[in-house]
Amino acid sequence: MMLPTPLIVAAVCVVILVVLFLMRGVSALKGEIPKPAAIGLVVVSVVVAAGLLYRFMTAPPAVVEGEDGGAGMMGEGGMGGGMGGGMRTPSPQRELGQLVRKMVMLKSEDSGAFTAEQQAKLLPILQALATAEAMTSEEATAKKGEIQGVLTETQTAALDALELPRRPRGGRGGGGAPTPPATGEGATPAPPAGGGPAGGGPGGGGPGGGGRGDWRAMMRARMLETPYIKKLYDEKAAADPAFATDDEKQSEFFRGLRNTLSPFLRQGSSQEALQKLTKEFTP
Repeated sequence: MMLPTPLIVAAVCVVILVVLFLMRGVSALKGEIPKPAAIGLVVVSVVVAAGLLYRFMTAPPAVVEGEDGGAGMMGEGGMGGGMGGGMRTPSPQRELGQLVRKMVMLKSEDSGAFTAEQQAKLLPILQALATAEAMTSEEATAKKGEIQGVLTETQTAALDALELPRRPRGGRGGGGAPTPPATGEGATPAPPAGGGPAGGGPGGGGPGGGGRGDWRAMMRARMLETPYIKKLYDEKAAADPAFATDDEKQSEFFRGLRNTLSPFLRQGSSQEALQKLTKEFTP
């Protein structure tokens, strides 16, 4: 997890102050400590503080559960939640996906949670969600309102009380980022990554290194596995030849997808929940 810079600086200062306090306590109890020991303690505290700083500054972006239940990326906006560090209010698309997932949870706990009449009214709404690709925040809010309009106050309260399971955080390192789509005629240009001019800058990370450049390329490649996103990417690349190698334009493109896609478009827990609920509500 990437901590805000002020918090990192504060943590470093605390480590140094604690060491200095301990040194003062030792001096008070046992007299002046030897100069080499004092220097050693200061060096150790500085090394520990520097290690913490390096750890937080080089950690890859946090992988969080996106609106579609798949992985999103903090810092680029992608399909995930927050952008640029810090927590943000969930988007309407994400809230819609969460509502459907909670409905599956509620039905799993109580098979009679929804009446036959409610299921008949909800089925066409769910079927429309299953075929949607693009979805604005306004459309997501409207769809959520349609679903909630069928539910009773008791059901709404029960859904609000449910907590969704958190997605396990993946480990660092490993085999490195998967190979992005190949370039060539009719193929999607590979998103820039690593330490090149359009990548994450120097030190973007080598294979298996877990660098920010490789991590970002991996997340982009995963998004491009979705046909609709790949289609948008190809159209953008065809209209702007520099797009495929310009990291700034790439970032702007993927950030722009955040509030324009259906939360059920990509394979993930929201899509699975929608499919399951649609099947169970079908007579």
